[in-house]
Amino acid sequence: MALSATDVVLILASMLVSALCSGLEIAFVSSNKLYFELQRKQGSLAGRLIAGLLPRPARLIGTLLVGNNIALVVYGIAMARVLEPWFLEVLHSEPLVLVAQTAVSTLIILVFAEFLPKTLFRLDPNGTLSLFALPLRFLYVLLWLPMMLMTGVSELVLRLFGIRSRPGEVAFGRIDLNEFLKEATDNANDDEDLDAEVEYFRNTLELSSIKVREVMIPRAEIEAVSVEEPMAEVFKRFNESGLSKLLVYSGNVDNIIGYVHGKEMFRRPRSVRSVLRPVNHIPGTMPADQVLQLFSKQRGHVAVVVDEFGGTAGMVTMEDLV
Repeated sequence: MALSATDVVLILASMLVSALCSGLEIAFVSSNKLYFELQRKQGSLAGRLIAGLLPRPARLIGTLLVGNNIALVVYGIAMARVLEPWFLEVLHSEPLVLVAQTAVSTLIILVFAEFLPKTLFRLDPNGTLSLFALPLRFLYVLLWLPMMLMTGVSELVLRLFGIRSRPGEVAFGRIDLNEFLKEATDNANDDEDLDAEVEYFRNTLELSSIKVREVMIPRAEIEAVSVEEPMAEVFKRFNESGLSKLLVYSGNVDNIIGYVHGKEMFRRPRSVRSVLRPVNHIPGTMPADQVLQLFSKQRGHVAVVVDEFGGTAGMVTMEDLV
């Protein structure tokens, strides 16, 4: 029996759609959501298309599942029309024909529309989603109505069991940031190729495993002035040290009461107290990432590290951390 051109086209088209849906599903699950959000902010078309689907990932997965199932139904019908006459001539038994055509059609669809596309699309999920951003958005719009129907029925069933779905907002976690930085680092030829922002984030991620005593300026290297110091002497200390900040103590260096910034010298202040800025006092065992959070929260840039006796062990600035 001659093959029907219509059946062949239906089989190939349904396999292609099924492979695309399966591959895009695993690519979306494996992708770095932070990457597409950054691409969107940089004006990338693919970034805008994919980032627009991020707030409700369940809907996108539902769309791909609907598309995949429709394709599988069409594939099954067309494949049965092609295989059944051939197997009837050989096997002469409808139960055996059913088993044979199920085995053959399942093997073909599993290899070419499940295993292969999922394996290939997982190799570079971000690149794959960027490449198929337009077809993915088209599928989402085309299958929006059946997807919403399926989602509504699913939520109704969940409510019958006392379970409520909560879509929520997209949250970019530490894993997303780690993956993004790993990709950026791997793609850079050397450290000079890394963007300042990438270097900043990479350093920030490493801070959680570092204690502040490991990055502080030790007591012996601290530049500090007395709160009673004449301004001429303070100005001289800034020039000699080349620093932008000097700690200020009252009595001795174990009693740090603040710091002065070099830019205040242009205002020609009359005393150190008039330009004194507060400092935080932190233990040396404090994780460096918590110090960075403290700086961000209080908008400070200098902290004094104290030892177990309350004396000054060193100092740390925002620049030391990032």
